[in-house]
Amino acid sequence: MKKARKITALILCVLFAFFSLAMSSSAAGEKFVVLGDSIAEGIDGIGGDTSKSYAVLVAEEKGYELFNFASGGYNSSHLLSQVRNNAEVRAAIAGADIISISIGGNDFLNADNLITVMFRILVGDNSLAEEHIETIRANYNAAMDIIIGLNPDALIIVQTLYNPFYGVPVFGDVYDTGVSLLNACFYDYLAEHAGAYKIADVYGAFKGREGLVYDDFVHPSVAGHAVIARVVAYTIDGVTTELPPVENVNLNIFQKIAVFISTLFAYLKYALSIMSLWEVIMVLYNRV
Repeated sequence: MKKARKITALILCVLFAFFSLAMSSSAAGEKFVVLGDSIAEGIDGIGGDTSKSYAVLVAEEKGYELFNFASGGYNSSHLLSQVRNNAEVRAAIAGADIISISIGGNDFLNADNLITVMFRILVGDNSLAEEHIETIRANYNAAMDIIIGLNPDALIIVQTLYNPFYGVPVFGDVYDTGVSLLNACFYDYLAEHAGAYKIADVYGAFKGREGLVYDDFVHPSVAGHAVIARVVAYTIDGVTTELPPVENVNLNIFQKIAVFISTLFAYLKYALSIMSLWEVIMVLYNRV
């Protein structure tokens, strides 16, 4: 009888230890690694309150353990260097369950020849933009090869880039061409590496909803981060449900005019260095 009680007690102890371990593991949550630029870092545009950033929102909703290695100003070259050389980041990637990436915007916005690229697009010549994109593509492809090599079992989410100038006359349309070429890199890699990751279509979610961008014309607003969080969460779950409506505060007329005039002067400064005033006028007339 005593022997049976000891065996029963031993079994109960083993079961208790097993369930305690399981509960502890569950409480820790899956590891959610975030890589990329200031959008992913989630400081600019929301007053530095990272609790409102999409990475934190997703982690809290899903019960993930968040490891955010994104940093303001990072471009595709920084991402490649980080995943190739940073031991802490490489270890986090190797142990991750979910990896989310936002990259490429700084490659484009901070390009030394951005105005030249934009002007060429304005006159119908995408060759310089495509040449610039090829450098980004090379960095991105190499970085993705490394990430997937470190952890082929992780669920990887790659976010498309939105157009922060949507609704701004002339420049918004021109920039849209550039950002669409850049987003094509993400789809092209996936076409060549089927199932390597899922694409979170942030571009589509932001299109026509100007209030999702902060008034610096670069970063997401608080509402923008909430929408990105929803897009990323839906992508993780494999859900295609339409995004819930959000309050959309359009750019006021003064903001649009300010961006339009400053951009137009930048175009003209470049254009007049290579063309006559009459040629510039005809280009703008035909474009508008």
